[in-house]
Amino acid sequence: MTAAATESLHPAAKGLDLLGDEVILEHIHDGQVAALMAILPAHDDIARAARLMAETVRGGGTIIYAGAGSSALMA
Repeated sequence: MTAAATESLHPAAKGLDLLGDEVILEHIHDGQVAALMAILPAHDDIARAARLMAETVRGGGTIIYAGAGSSALMA
């Protein structure tokens, strides 16, 4: 079974324990910026989904989440 890209070691993580605090912080920062840039093309869709969910709850409806792992925990 091949590991999903999200489940593999990031190239910058190799030897992370040997790096200085500032370099580790740069890696964390760069990863967060990359994640934010990755969702940029989906902003309109995310905003539309948020509006639809808000309308659903205001109208007395419910939203059901299904998931596993960290994503489900955060939801």
